[in-house]
Amino acid sequence: MFENEIKKFPVLTQEQEYMLAKRYEEHDDTEAAAQLVTSHLRLVSKIAMGYRGYGLPVSDLISEGNVGLMQGVKKFEADRGFRLATYAMWWIKASIQEYILRSWSLVKMGTTAAQKKLFFNLRRMKKNLDAYEDTDLHPDDVAKIATDLGVPEQEVVNMNRRMLMGGDGSLNVPMREDGEGQWQDWLADTDPLTGFLNRRALIVAGQQLIASAVAEKRNVALFLLDLDHFKTVNDIHGHAAGDVAGAGYDICRFDALSSTDVFFSCRAYWTRDGGVAASEFTGVTVKVGFLNPMTGPIAVYAPGFGVAANIALGMMNIAGWGSGLQFEMVMADSGCDGTAATTAAQTLADAGVIGVVGAACSGATMGANAILSAAGIPMISYASTNPGLSDATAYPHFFRVVPSDAIQGPALADVVTAGGHSNIALLHMTNDYGSGLADSFDAAWTDAGNTLCTKIGYADTDTDFTSQVQSVVDGGCDSVMLISYAADGAAIVEELSAQGFAGAIYGGDGVADSAFPGPDGMVATRPSAGSGTPSERALAFTGLCAGVAECDGGIYTGETFDAFIVMGYSIFAQAGTPEIPLTSMVQAVGQGFVGATGDITFMANGDVPGSGYCVGTFDAGAFTCGQYWSPTGGLETVSA
Repeated sequence: MFENEIKKFPVLTQEQEYMLAKRYEEHDDTEAAAQLVTSHLRLVSKIAMGYRGYGLPVSDLISEGNVGLMQGVKKFEADRGFRLATYAMWWIKASIQEYILRSWSLVKMGTTAAQKKLFFNLRRMKKNLDAYEDTDLHPDDVAKIATDLGVPEQEVVNMNRRMLMGGDGSLNVPMREDGEGQWQDWLADTDPLTGFLNRRALIVAGQQLIASAVAEKRNVALFLLDLDHFKTVNDIHGHAAGDVAGAGYDICRFDALSSTDVFFSCRAYWTRDGGVAASEFTGVTVKVGFLNPMTGPIAVYAPGFGVAANIALGMMNIAGWGSGLQFEMVMADSGCDGTAATTAAQTLADAGVIGVVGAACSGATMGANAILSAAGIPMISYASTNPGLSDATAYPHFFRVVPSDAIQGPALADVVTAGGHSNIALLHMTNDYGSGLADSFDAAWTDAGNTLCTKIGYADTDTDFTSQVQSVVDGGCDSVMLISYAADGAAIVEELSAQGFAGAIYGGDGVADSAFPGPDGMVATRPSAGSGTPSERALAFTGLCAGVAECDGGIYTGETFDAFIVMGYSIFAQAGTPEIPLTSMVQAVGQGFVGATGDITFMANGDVPGSGYCVGTFDAGAFTCGQYWSPTGGLETVSA
């Protein structure tokens, strides 16, 4: 009947699907959304049929799948170039699987990603092994399944026994064959006599559940809702079966990273004989690569990047403990150099990383991506801003949580104009970062009808800037735009002072850091979370970062944290749906993700639009963001 009904709805062409999706996205057209949903009911039905073996009504599976389909339609973005069916499939499966897990057990069946994977793959693997008997598995079959799925053998045995017997017993079942009344109806009554009888009835029901579970070799959990009469229940159940000494106690704690990031984990235990000991982790450990410029022109910032990465790693492992997932960081030196980064990327790939955070320098990122993309390993940069990286064809599997310098150039031009300067000299490195930002500023400046006093390039390995500064002084330039890193930038500032230059100095994000020795009054820009109220995740990171000198106020530390967190959440999501590539999962997770540096939304090419730029001023060794620039609002003062 249902199949005949859904066949009435037409299958959409790609063009029709795109137009309907845009109508819903841009105009909140519910009729368009309804057409997208109804045209994909066949897909829901097909996926639901694959879960018939779990003993649940197909109609219920389809209903849950429809809920997932509607979620997929709600979040679908047609401009990304793929079909709705490809995107919605993940939502449909997730919704059905969660329903199955809820329906099978009063006690959560799969508490970890590995257990969920075991639950949904065990029947298929038994079929492949010709293990059809409704009995315990042969030890060889147990070992094979445990190895293939990466779970302990005992978990395979336990899960098989539970699945043989179906879902757990419930107090919601009818008390009599006519279907009238449930055991739960007897749980509460204020009258003393009936209350006593109700409790006796509950105890009888519990006895039946326990006896059935023992006979069928299943575990049982009895939830005692009336704690005042615990002794009565214990007298009947505990003493009748005989007291036990117990194995000990888990030592658990809540970790509240934010109001939405609250985790409960048991990382230690106590026994009468051994006291307190750490619990052994029995889940899966995955490796995440980190390209950190420990040598080279921005090595001074590497410690701050490392602190931020470890803060993120700690949070990820808190979140992952209860889900059976832990992260191991594998760090390699990118050297802020394309050749060094290529070698480092190969080292990470050989080490078995499944994702990489980095690199910092644009040239290093370009070199590393050639290796990582060939291996299908996604990378998320925390500081690479060259506009050329926006080319998704040239740099596949690449994402970044910082905006392209195609945006920072116009921001710098507006800042200089607001400062009242019109005859500015442009001093810039000729590497990928320096050339990209310099060209962006030059284009924005000249498009506004201005001209440069002079434009001078230099190698990021140069140490003597006498001639470059002499050209600025001789040209009568009223200001300098400095596109540099820390070491070369500090040398240029020193040389400007030595030659008596009294004009204003501006800088890009390469020097916008409290560790840079900027002279009082120097102004620089760097990506900002915006002028709004910081998120809870931002406050959590700031609080942890503030206690470490290398991290506090450091450039791109928040971005490093965000890149790791997005990668971690993507790996979490992919663990439950291994058929979806990690690159696709990064793209999906990075849609409105609230990070320490603001909302992160990856575009189709892996770029982020960015929230804007902090416009900070150096004063007495401190770098303070007193203004803020956005593409829509321009330059504005930050309220105190």
